[in-house]
Amino acid sequence: MYDHSYVAHALNEHPDFFKGMGLANPTLLPDDAVAALEALHAQGFVGVRFNAGNFPAGLASPVGKALYKRAGELGMVVGVMAFKGLGPFVPALRELCEEFPATKVVIDHLGFFRQPAIGGQLGDSAQDDEVSWQGLMGLAFYPQVYVKVSALFRTSAEAPPFADLEPRVVQLLKAYSPSRLMWGSDYPFVLPGGYPLPEGITETAAAMDYTHAAKVPDQWTAPELDARARDALMGGTCAELFGFAAQPAC
Repeated sequence: MYDHSYVAHALNEHPDFFKGMGLANPTLLPDDAVAALEALHAQGFVGVRFNAGNFPAGLASPVGKALYKRAGELGMVVGVMAFKGLGPFVPALRELCEEFPATKVVIDHLGFFRQPAIGGQLGDSAQDDEVSWQGLMGLAFYPQVYVKVSALFRTSAEAPPFADLEPRVVQLLKAYSPSRLMWGSDYPFVLPGGYPLPEGITETAAAMDYTHAAKVPDQWTAPELDARARDALMGGTCAELFGFAAQPAC
């Protein structure tokens, strides 16, 4: 799980094309976890993911605080993946944001407000978790918090173009502004066959190729999604946050 050699090789071979986000190891002692983080930074990684449920004593534990603080000092973005919903982790995230305001953090997959976040299936019995959603909205108070509008097939109750998510994205635009939102596909899981299915469950059209996934926001028509907002959502925010070189419009 913590072997980053493949990504490190890609970064070394194509440093102007790829940006790397490693995975924090919260099972280590704080000093050892920070040393591992510093090693990733030395290899060119620009971010580190916190799988929130994997922190034995919570995100605001000594190892969590040490990693979060050092990431900010190194200019590494922290990505928070809360597979079972953001709600239980919001108090710790608030504590981290208050104590270490220099660290920038991205909440992945809309905070996984829909649970279970399997997605893309017939017979989907998931429900919207409004506690997690309200927690995500509340984190907009902190200017260093960003949201990844990603894995739409996991967080929607509908088939593409996931119309039920459009009003939620509008809420995020109003709370966070376009400059703190970024789209993501959840590749490779967005692809047909990209993730394992429980027995008796069949894939639906929610699985698609990457090109079609990237065009889903184009089908949303809310006035808040103007050209400026779309440019930020579909690349501008990501480019600025992770240091991608500006590319000409095409």
